[in-house]
Amino acid sequence: FTFHDYLQSFKSYQPPLLKSLPKWLLYSFWSISAFFVMSVALILSTSFSQYQQTQFNEELKNNNNYIAYISDQYLMEHKVALNNLANQISNKSQSNSDSWQQILNSFHSLYSGFGTMFIASERGNIKVSSPMNMINKLGGDELSVKDRPYFIEAIEKEVIFISEVFVGRGFGSDPIVAISAPFYNESFSDKPIGIVEGSLNLGELVFFEQLGQNNKHIKTVVTDSANRIIYATTSLGLTKLSKFEYSDFPDSSITNLIQLNNENNGGLFVYQQAELNNSWKIYSLISHGVTLKVVEDLYLIMFITLFLILISVTIFAKKYAAHLSRPLSFVMEQLSKATKADDLKEIPYETPTEIDELYHE
Repeated sequence: FTFHDYLQSFKSYQPPLLKSLPKWLLYSFWSISAFFVMSVALILSTSFSQYQQTQFNEELKNNNNYIAYISDQYLMEHKVALNNLANQISNKSQSNSDSWQQILNSFHSLYSGFGTMFIASERGNIKVSSPMNMINKLGGDELSVKDRPYFIEAIEKEVIFISEVFVGRGFGSDPIVAISAPFYNESFSDKPIGIVEGSLNLGELVFFEQLGQNNKHIKTVVTDSANRIIYATTSLGLTKLSKFEYSDFPDSSITNLIQLNNENNGGLFVYQQAELNNSWKIYSLISHGVTLKVVEDLYLIMFITLFLILISVTIFAKKYAAHLSRPLSFVMEQLSKATKADDLKEIPYETPTEIDELYHE
């Protein structure tokens, strides 16, 4: 469009058409405006894409940091609380089921993050539980947990133990983590006489995500040390305790782009990863479609702006051309009148009647 007339001089043997002043002004203004707007828009779009990617990465990083901090605090808070419960039971002068049940019920009401809690003897038999009907649901009064890692580690190593993620026996399908601590007799001189255990419900992580997620387009996935999914945003369609698998998607402009290996939602996502103190991993995801939507909106604004500018330039060029050509039209009209008068004087007229007829013509 800009070099059309120049190129036509090489291709055509016909003389170029002469443009009027309004057409020349319109042609010039359109060329300058289109070139200027497109140049600025392309420069801005390139810098905006880089800025947008930086902003998304910052959002993902902030979401990771928040979820990681809250999750670490969540685990630490319940770990310390269970240790205090074990110390409280050890300091009781009366070690009987009634006093244990009262303490356990009172403690469980303060820490609702524990789905279930129980106190087991040194042989692994559950003595009291909260809720109280847990023993009956799980198989009677002599229910044993001596084969469970959280019992073995707490009794043999005499430490507070946090288990791997697993699904409990008959109390929902949410992944849980068992936290156990040994307790002793009043003198603390002998081996542990039992353990206290609390099953921490990891479904509560959805509450933390809702607190930390200011933007609805951020999705969260939490995996354990074995890369099994502990928690995932519902819209992702991922199965809990399944392997979290994804493939790196090569892209020259986006380094952290992945594709989920999932039949329900195998789309592309921009992600950031963080790791907790206990080797759990947190993945914050933003759908690649969201990032593309922002770029599409930018280009839409660019084209609308260009369209409005070209319309404005068209109106301005016509008005400006009319303003410039008005004095020239007046001068040409006066010259035309003067030329016509001179021509009439040079014509030999025989009678006044012929002169009048020619003048009227």
